Amino acid sequence: MTDKETDYRYNEKWYMDAAMRHINSTYFGHYSNEIQTAEYIMSRAKTLDYLHGNVFKYVDRFGKKHGYNPEDVYKAMHYLCMMLHFAEK
Repeated sequence: MTDKETDYRYNEKWYMDAAMRHINSTYFGHYSNEIQTAEYIMSRAKTLDYLHGNVFKYVDRFGKKHGYNPEDVYKAMHYLCMMLHFAEK
């Protein structure tokens, strides 16, 4: 079944696209260093705990710090992608 044939009930495709737009808009904007903090930490880490902790942080603050700010969920989704990437190494 392709995306066009799938009847998403919870707007999954829209949310995934919105998360990618968020990631693209912030990918190089946070730091001017050649390496991002998460990359530095993960280059020395033996576990995924750092990324796991950030997923929990952003999911937990959704609805609290800035209300139901979707950017918190998009950040968590980005860390989930990073977890998959580093788990494959």
